[in-house]
Amino acid sequence: MKKFHIRYSSILVAFLIFNISLNKLQGQWPGAGGKMPAIGVIQGTVLDSISDQPIEYASVSLINIRSGELVTGGLTDKTGRFNIREVPLGQYQVIVEFIGYARKEISPINIFP
Repeated sequence: MKKFHIRYSSILVAFLIFNISLNKLQGQWPGAGGKMPAIGVIQGTVLDSISDQPIEYASVSLINIRSGELVTGGLTDKTGRFNIREVPLGQYQVIVEFIGYARKEISPINIFP
């Protein structure tokens, strides 16, 4: 019984620290005019599904599901990795494309505090 209590307390403390840090982050955006801060990050690796090899220069697009507009995007590096920073809070679709491969759509991707 004590072991469960210790784990539960640790999780609760970690959750409280996370919430406190989120509140401080939200308080540091003066003059945003009601616009939510861009705080999300989407990262991943694009691999060939058969050979499991990374795909360099694959196009990764981030689409806002609500508006259907392109938010941002980029290309994968030589290890197939991509990293999209400063993503505004919301719900997105990620589209991965490369010549000779079928288009891959991944959704929904949720960025929320």
